[in-house]
Amino acid sequence: MSAIYSLAFQDRIVILSDGAVYDADGVVCELASKVWVAGHAPFAVTGNGNWDLQQCHAEAIVHLASVDTAIDYLEIQLSIAKRRRLDATALANGAGILVAGYSQTKGFRQVYAPFHNLDPRFEPLELVEVEEFSATPMISDAGAAAFERILADLESMGAEFFSDRGADLFEVLRQERTSQPGAAGYQHLVGGHVDLTMVYMEGVATKRLRQWPDTIGQKIRPKQAAPQ
Repeated sequence: MSAIYSLAFQDRIVILSDGAVYDADGVVCELASKVWVAGHAPFAVTGNGNWDLQQCHAEAIVHLASVDTAIDYLEIQLSIAKRRRLDATALANGAGILVAGYSQTKGFRQVYAPFHNLDPRFEPLELVEVEEFSATPMISDAGAAAFERILADLESMGAEFFSDRGADLFEVLRQERTSQPGAAGYQHLVGGHVDLTMVYMEGVATKRLRQWPDTIGQKIRPKQAAPQ
């Protein structure tokens, strides 16, 4: 599972992402960027679910010519997956891929391809165009209230909100303990760092907002955050 939150504005798409990859017991096995950036065109790729499948798709997509050809790739891969008639077990071990970019013909585009059955908001194997996207751990009532209090500043601050308060949003998620598919018990599942990726007409910029002292080989153990 990844913590991803993205939102499209008139002049950019912003993506917040964490950086911890962990096993079924919640033990960190890798600290990595979860956003892949195309070096030659204004688009980026991220995802949630199976980490190996995320990497496989993303590393293929970022070499494509544009966000439009990236979306074409996803449509083809979803069609192949449908023809394979994946069962529930295969879908439960799948990944979701989000592509965000600027198209010369269609403007800013953000699409999500769920190669899994883990999110009831999305039909498995059906491409969907989105303005806002989130893939986060389950959150408690208290966590949801703290999240909403921070998010209340978004309307007045616009896209700049993410630079100023994006890390605070993910600090709330980091405090939550949640389960993951196929694993017993509840773990903290947001860690490593918080990255902000900004997709503009001209290109993509990434900024690290916060670094956490998580360690490979150990579980995520956040310090208690101050009330928001």
